[in-house]
Amino acid sequence: MKCKQCGYEIDDKLTYCPFCGTKTEKNEEIKACVFCGTPLADGALYCTNCGKPVSEMKQAEPYVPAKSTSAEQVLGILGIVFAFLSPIVGLILGIVGLVKSIHADNKSAKTLGILAIVFASVMMLVEFFLCFTFLVAFLQVIFENIENMPGLYS
Repeated sequence: MKCKQCGYEIDDKLTYCPFCGTKTEKNEEIKACVFCGTPLADGALYCTNCGKPVSEMKQAEPYVPAKSTSAEQVLGILGIVFAFLSPIVGLILGIVGLVKSIHADNKSAKTLGILAIVFASVMMLVEFFLCFTFLVAFLQVIFENIENMPGLYS
């Protein structure tokens, strides 16, 4: 290949001309659409998914897929789910997710961890209140019927 600036013959694999330092224009085959990420057929002039011309893809920024769910986010989501099933497990998962999200500087995971802790704490209070209510009702029934129980005052 010839350098477009100085005209010297240079190797096709070089990114810059060794004689003048000009960036070379490589004729690289684009393997996937930079706009949508769809793989391109050999010699394709347009993307089959989004219809963008291959000629525009050399100047465009490469396609970056959306971030996947992080471990901290998964811990927060599991914490919220377990807050309703087993609040103590939900609380532990929420705390671990929150600590990990603070270290990873992940704001969405931090929010999920805080929600898991709040939901688990509220559910623990609700369960405590229900257990206390049932215990009081049970003891009330026992004390009201203590005279009718055989063998105690015979």
